[in-house]
Amino acid sequence: MYKYLSFFIFMFISASSFAANYTQIPCTLDSNSLITNTRGHGTGTDELCDFQANSVKLNVYKFALCTQEPIFNESNTATNLSSCTYIYDSASPTLVTVSNSSGLNISDVTQPAAGTYPYALVIMSNTLYVKGAAHFDGTRIAEQGSTSGAYCWTNGSVLSSDGDMTLDSGTGVTCGNSIGNDYNFNQVTWTWTSWPSPSIGGVPSEDVPNGRNTDYFLNDNLIGTGTKTRWASVHRFDSPVTISPTTTAIEMALNISLGTSLRFDNGTGEVKWIEDAPFAYIIRPVN
Repeated sequence: MYKYLSFFIFMFISASSFAANYTQIPCTLDSNSLITNTRGHGTGTDELCDFQANSVKLNVYKFALCTQEPIFNESNTATNLSSCTYIYDSASPTLVTVSNSSGLNISDVTQPAAGTYPYALVIMSNTLYVKGAAHFDGTRIAEQGSTSGAYCWTNGSVLSSDGDMTLDSGTGVTCGNSIGNDYNFNQVTWTWTSWPSPSIGGVPSEDVPNGRNTDYFLNDNLIGTGTKTRWASVHRFDSPVTISPTTTAIEMALNISLGTSLRFDNGTGEVKWIEDAPFAYIIRPVN
């Protein structure tokens, strides 16, 4: 038995640690790393491209390593999580800020049992906060707010999605020739009132660096009925994590290299807003 477990969250993983373009819809960059898009990927009236986030805030309740895949459902039967060993478990959430320049330690963590874990489970609030500024190769126009320029950034707007994102308050984005004083986190809430999501034909699942994420939107009891307040993210590692008796620490990292999305009006080329995009988990035992 080792004496302690230190738990570090490194807030940003460089492109050398993860392939940068891991989503299917990265923004296109020129030789100066400026975004060239005037519309997103796809053929709809408004589509997306993903770019570098500045910061993401998550309200985390639980973090666990699991020997079997947790599968949540819509019935009133709670999901069997007996294969999971918790590193962090709290009735009230801890606000975790993930950025490319700062780190944060989580206290009151628990030493995981020795074993091999193909899965990680993160339970967090279904509301998160994203901050990012897109630098374009020319002038872009914000669809609302009458602003324009080579930069467009988050400005404290509030959005929500039941499969289709809606701007609830604010202008979604501000654009200008330099980043303004209103640069702030946009709030995004995922509701998914139907189960599974009608817009994507099932529970959201996507490839990310070193694995695959499956996301469930659940009520307080972690069931897919009623009012959604929780986001359960199940990450399948390409290479399972092994905790040994000699493990003295765990490094947990989140990759936000493409953690924000630009939504364009594909008819006009105007920028509608900035929302969240996929991020990836990595767990490294320290022996």
